[in-house]
Amino acid sequence: MSKRVRNHTNPFTVRDQFELLDYASLMPEYKGIVDLEIGFGRGVFFQQWATRYPSHLLLGIEVRKKIVDILVTELAQFQLKNTQAYRGEGKTFLEQAIHDHSLDRVFVFHPDPWHKKRHHKRRVVNKEFLDLISKKLKPSGQLFISTDVDSLWTAMTNSIEEQGSFKESPDQSFWSTDYISYWDSFSMENNRNRFYKTFII
Repeated sequence: MSKRVRNHTNPFTVRDQFELLDYASLMPEYKGIVDLEIGFGRGVFFQQWATRYPSHLLLGIEVRKKIVDILVTELAQFQLKNTQAYRGEGKTFLEQAIHDHSLDRVFVFHPDPWHKKRHHKRRVVNKEFLDLISKKLKPSGQLFISTDVDSLWTAMTNSIEEQGSFKESPDQSFWSTDYISYWDSFSMENNRNRFYKTFII
């Protein structure tokens, strides 16, 4: 995905609406495993996860229409039939499209930090979002988060602790074997701090 796209979109301006998804209709030989990436960006992780785990139905939601269109084209080219990518705001998608207690994993990698204080309300990981995620994950479902912004990491982990439904998972194998993303590669190349954790419901 090499085309230039905007890095910032105010999620409050995105008005897409969704129907409740019929997971079994979205991929051949559906196995009941459903993962969701919120804000898949350039789709680096999305494509490699779908390739590595073809028995998982991988859903993705992203606010930038242009970047969604690019990824959908690439998914068709690579014939990744266990994927569905949507344009919209993550909270709305969770509320309207996702069944309760149906997700195995939720991925939120390098969300927009919205540095200005007046924009903090636009940040993805907050109590309302976490309440919703806890409702949509299966028992023992997992939440994976990462960033390279110190202040955002503090805010996200504080929100998770205060919300109270999640506990940290000691398993770090995901981050050493499965985790790859455009922004994480950027962070490594520029010697930025990298923060990541897995939480279980």
